[in-house]
Amino acid sequence: LISSYIEQIIEIAIETAFPGLHWPDAKVMRCVNEKFGDFQCNAPMSIFKAIKGKSKSIASPHGVGEAIAQAIPKNNIIASVTVAPTGFVNMFLRDNFLAAE
Repeated sequence: LISSYIEQIIEIAIETAFPGLHWPDAKVMRCVNEKFGDFQCNAPMSIFKAIKGKSKSIASPHGVGEAIAQAIPKNNIIASVTVAPTGFVNMFLRDNFLAAE
C-alpha cells in the first residue's frame, strides 16, 4: 500500500523533471540494504539511456537521479532523499508510515 503511494510520488517527480517523457515504470522497491533507505527508485539508469544525447544538462544516471529527487513534491510520506553515485534515488520514510507498512 505504501509502495503504491511512493510510486505515484516518483512518477510525478519523473514527469516534472522530464516533461514529455512518458515513463511507464518508476521502478520503486524496498531497499535491500536498510542503511541506504526504506525504498529506492531504480529508474534513473534506464531513463538516462533513453535521454542520452538529448539533454545537455544531464550527463549521467546520477544527474537523472538528482533531477528526480529535486522534483519530488512535498508530501507527508517521504522524510528524506539521497541519490547514490549510480543514480538510484534512496528514500527514508517518515516513522508513522514505516509503522503502517
